[in-house]
Formats: sequence, structure tokens, C-alpha cells
Amino acid sequence: CIVLESLFTSGKFADIYKIRYQPKKSDSGRNAFVAKVLKTGASEEDRMSMRAKINFYASKVGEHPNILHFMGAVLDDETLGPYMVLEFCEVGQLNSWLQQQKNTANEETSEQLCRICYGICKGMLHLESRKLVHRRLAARNVLLTSELEPKIYGFCPQQQEAEGENKDDDGDAKEDKSRIPVKWTAPECLVTMKHATPKSDVWSFGVVLWEIFSFGEVPYPGTRSRDVQAYLRNGYRMDKPEFANDFYYNMIKQCWKMKPKQRPSFRDMTADIGKTFNSAPSDDFYYYSEKH
Repeated sequence: CIVLESLFTSGKFADIYKIRYQPKKSDSGRNAFVAKVLKTGASEEDRMSMRAKINFYASKVGEHPNILHFMGAVLDDETLGPYMVLEFCEVGQLNSWLQQQKNTANEETSEQLCRICYGICKGMLHLESRKLVHRRLAARNVLLTSELEPKIYGFCPQQQEAEGENKDDDGDAKEDKSRIPVKWTAPECLVTMKHATPKSDVWSFGVVLWEIFSFGEVPYPGTRSRDVQAYLRNGYRMDKPEFANDFYYNMIKQCWKMKPKQRPSFRDMTADIGKTFNSAPSDDFYYYSEKH
């Protein structure tokens, strides 16, 4: 029932195709799907990795409005091998959209930014509830639908962490030999991702908030990835983004506590952000409580 229509984008190990889904029952063939297909000449190891990822999405991830939806998979295609079918997000990567909005921001844009933050936080709460750790949360790993609903993607089974599908944070490939996205990664994970926990994802969420309210700037402007660890160890933290109010900047700072146990949980942050939509807003919404 699936017809590959056109190549949408290409990664290191797989190609993403726009597809047409034509169910056997007479149904309007919707085009809101993409297929993640292994590149030509894929090895048996690549095929096994794709099957493992399919099993991971089918059995571990579950469904949530803010997680990129796994529609299903084809396991036995003789030509293409195993491939995944995922929802298509028309607007694309969050970081690119943010950069496009920077010079046209208005009151409506501010509301959109806050709702995007809320959606990402809810999606991360879902992953935490499923005992999953993203490890590479960043604005580039969030997609937007035509209604600007954020969809988190870019995570995989822990054993596939070294797949290297994500680009280095700011192009410093020579500095980042282990492919750890340094500028988004919690200090306890900068040596190895084996220390990754939901609390290290909370640190990364703080960086994503900073990206959102700086309209897609690269974190730690003017600082090379190899220097970030020393700055953090010395207590350095990024300044308040121009478009962040006190509520969100206080939340960002709490996410960047050096000790993981001192960082807030996604459950707490989801509840606190939700309050800003359920009550009459003040100039700065609500100050994020220092009790966290």
C-alpha cells in the first residue's frame, strides 16, 4: 500500500522519502507520511540495526502527541530491506523555523514559543515515564507540524547511540570525536553517555529553552565545544535570552544545576508551564520557584 514518491532528505545511514499511502479500502490517500529507508548497499549489520530500531519504537516508545509518531514498518521488502513509516511534519526542524522567525517576532510568536516549550516538556515527560533517556535533545531534534505542534525525535535504543545520525552541534567534528553534542550535554555525560539519565535530559531541555527564546542561536555563542566543559565547571552559565521572561530564565537556570538531583523533573516543569496557560498571565507569568 506504500508508494515512495520523492527523496525528502538524506542522512548518513538512511534516506527519508515522502510516500503515498494507498490502503486497499477506498480511502483518500494521504501524503502525511515519510519512510526511513536504508541507503543502497546497506550491510546486514545496518539491517539488524533498523530492525532493532523498529522493535524499539513498536514496543518501548508508545504514542504521545509530542513524540514523532511511528506509523508502522515494512520488514520483508526484498529490494529496500526493513524500513520505518513515520508521520510527516510539514514545517520541519524547530531550529530552522526559529531562525526564520527572528526578524518578524510579535506577540503571537511569543505565545507560539511558550506552547512549543510546553509540548516539548510534555513529550519528555512521556519518555521519562517510559524509562527512556533521549541523550541528544536539541532544537534540531524537534520537528514542527503545520500547526506548530512540536514532535520529539532523534532518540534510539541505547546500543545504537553511536550510530551518528545526528550532526555535530556546530560543525566542530574534529573536536567532537565521540559525537557527543557537547553544547547540549549535561556535564556528567561529557565523557561518556553511559551516565545519561532523565536528569541529564533536563539539562538539555534547559539548552533547548535557551535556543527557543534566542530564536535558534547556537548555544554558548563564540565558544568552541572543547572549552564548554571548563566554563561549566567554573560556574559559567549562558545569559538570559532576549525573548525569555523571568519565569523561563529561572527554569533554564534550574535545569543547569551542576548536581543532577538539584534539577527539576519534567513532571514539575510540565505542571508549572501548564499553570501559565491556565491562569491570567502577568508580565513575567510566574517566577520559577527556587525550591527546585
